[in-house]
Amino acid sequence: MLVNILLLILFVIILLNKNIIEGQSEGENTIITNIYNIMINKINEEFDIDKIIEEEIDEYIEDIEEYDGKCTNSNIDINPEIKNIMNVYNTSNNLDNLDNSSEEYDILNLLDINVNTNNSIDSDGLNELNNMLYSLNIHINNESKLDETLTNDVIPTNDVDACEMVNIIYDDNSNKSLVKQITDNYGDCYVNNGNDIIKNNCKKSCHILDKTISPCYDHKYSLNNCELANTFIEKNGLYYNCLPLGDTFIEKLCKPIKTCNAHVLKKFGDCSYYNSVDQSTLNCDDYYVEPEEGKYFNCILKGGECTSDIGNNKKLQCFKPEDITNYDNCEI
Repeated sequence: MLVNILLLILFVIILLNKNIIEGQSEGENTIITNIYNIMINKINEEFDIDKIIEEEIDEYIEDIEEYDGKCTNSNIDINPEIKNIMNVYNTSNNLDNLDNSSEEYDILNLLDINVNTNNSIDSDGLNELNNMLYSLNIHINNESKLDETLTNDVIPTNDVDACEMVNIIYDDNSNKSLVKQITDNYGDCYVNNGNDIIKNNCKKSCHILDKTISPCYDHKYSLNNCELANTFIEKNGLYYNCLPLGDTFIEKLCKPIKTCNAHVLKKFGDCSYYNSVDQSTLNCDDYYVEPEEGKYFNCILKGGECTSDIGNNKKLQCFKPEDITNYDNCEI
């Protein structure tokens, strides 16, 4: 803005100088030229235009770098145990293949991260598992432990892209135990939960994912399992829309976008507290409550009562605007 003003002043001076010089004698022109030069020098001394322009350019470059930085991936130190599991994921690209019938296998134990496991596996499942692990030089014997002839030296140590965790946790086919371990330690792409490593360091991966994931519905199903259409649930540190499929429902990953109303009504309370406050300035639906630490619900007026429960075990869970990340203005 300051540079624009200075350029405008300079333009006016040049214009006046041109109009005045025309039709004047050589001596008069010399005087006017000297006055012009003095004014220009004075402006330079007073404002240091070169420095101002340089600072403006530097600030512009910083703004661009900061903007570009919103959508880059950074290096992350990840737990070696999770790194080993990610190697398996990248090899098989389907951790649910580790399931044995209806009993879910714990891949952490299968990789001998905790070798004292008593899990059993049939021969077909063991062969399938060892085929998956062959390229990583891992072999599991019939006691569900690493072969005793193998040492830690052959456990995969190759580097993996830590932000590949984004693809893993948002893959519907990923092993749920692994998803929970990642979100417990590194968070997710959207919600602040105290472990915001993925959200803060994998913006590029999260931005790419964001284009493919749908918003969560407005209503959370309190029983936290998919039994009701047009609701969402929370599990394994992520959020899932409940979609009807015949007589049952499927869980589809979603992104939380519903923000809380403007004012908190009561911490560790419910919306009925609205009956005890001054109702002359704010309505029920101007408030939200925090019945437990980090969980927020919007209030609505229903049947003359202020509540966050709209019936049928549905609640209006919300998120503080500063606690959710929006990637709409993020470019890569």
